[in-house]
Amino acid sequence: MNICMIGAGHAGTSIAWALFRSGHTFSHVYSRHMHNAQNLADKIKANAAIDALEELTDDADLYIFALPDDKIEQAFTKINFQFNEHQIVAHTSGSLPHNLFEKAAKNSGVLYFPQTMSKEDKTNLKHCPAIIQGSNPYTTKILMSVASGITENVEEMDDNQRKYLHISAIFSHNFTNYMYTIAEDICARHNIEFSMLYKLIDQGVEKMKKKGPIGSQTGPAARNDQKLIKQHLNLLVELPEYQQIYALLSANITDRYKKD
Repeated sequence: MNICMIGAGHAGTSIAWALFRSGHTFSHVYSRHMHNAQNLADKIKANAAIDALEELTDDADLYIFALPDDKIEQAFTKINFQFNEHQIVAHTSGSLPHNLFEKAAKNSGVLYFPQTMSKEDKTNLKHCPAIIQGSNPYTTKILMSVASGITENVEEMDDNQRKYLHISAIFSHNFTNYMYTIAEDICARHNIEFSMLYKLIDQGVEKMKKKGPIGSQTGPAARNDQKLIKQHLNLLVELPEYQQIYALLSANITDRYKKD
């Protein structure tokens, strides 16, 4: 297909690169920063790089909006041509409705990857799930075909499922990474190398994959060791924000495993 990529950040770059490698061509690459648009356009041999959405033309088969959620609708209003009955407009959001563009485009959909992406690393999406949904069977079929050229794992989900998948991704990745940030800060305050925890982190992930999250939980909160929990809370007395997080998570874990 001939694709127009609207967005040249981490997600836009990773998805565009994967589409390029699967054989698609590109009409335009848009970014509000021309150097980002040009860099991506050069990599995927796009016809043009632009920094004004008014410059988009109607010669693409698929228009992909890979922008932050709060920028997509506003960006869409700047397009000054009418979509025909065969063109598809899709976004890559985990939270926005699949039919976001249906008032202006007959064929509207979503192509979402629950994956952290980096334009510097050329993220490999081959094994990453692709979540798709189209506003009609034609759109769904095309998005399924496009996604299947990128990854071997394509799932069709409705808006509600995708939103909850996105929330789950926040808990499992974004919040987990912030826990690493807290751990690194505590280590640094006491002249400890955070790398000493790498093995433990790796073991935890591997165990979780084998036994599932519920079967992998360990620690003082899971065994309701209130004496040790209080000791840890006392150690965090000068870091009240961390102390609050520790107390809240410990209470939730203890309550969860009391039920089991």
